[in-house]
Amino acid sequence: VSSGLFVGPEGPLVHIGAGMASWFTRQHKWIGLSFFTNDEDCRVFLSAGVAAGIAAAFGAPVGGVLYALEETSTFWSHSTTWRSVICATLATLVLAIAHGGGFELAHPGLIEFGETDQSTYHLLELVAFAILAACCAVLGSTFVHLLTWISPYRPRTPRGQFVEVIVMTTLCTVSLFLVAELSHYMGDACRHTP
Repeated sequence: VSSGLFVGPEGPLVHIGAGMASWFTRQHKWIGLSFFTNDEDCRVFLSAGVAAGIAAAFGAPVGGVLYALEETSTFWSHSTTWRSVICATLATLVLAIAHGGGFELAHPGLIEFGETDQSTYHLLELVAFAILAACCAVLGSTFVHLLTWISPYRPRTPRGQFVEVIVMTTLCTVSLFLVAELSHYMGDACRHTP
């Protein structure tokens, strides 16, 4: 969980949540119990497990549910929403209690983004956030259109797909280190403050 690599610390937590959910839907077959073993229950458990993993990472139950809805589910229903919300909320609450905070959710997740003494935003900051969100939406849309355009040309064989993964991993790693190295020469933009 503390690797901090490309997957990020939330990746293993998502995997752990999904793995536990999968385990609960498969472990009673050997003792003859038949509940939670059909495909619908498996999908609901996996969605709730993924939502719980993200909620535990960031302390954001709604964010966990939205992530499960967007990234991991093939089918979504109202009952899946409520079950995932309850599971993600309980994961956040149990983690907060395990950290010794009781029922206080001041620092609910495993990932800390630092302390801030500013509790409100100024109107100009909100305008800047809206402009940033619009720019990110345009970049995201451009990325999706680029992927749609490139998709027919991607390799179809397992060997070609393996080479594609190696090339993309190398490009991402090299660009990450180049950006980190170049930031040292751009000035002291990232200084530690006492």
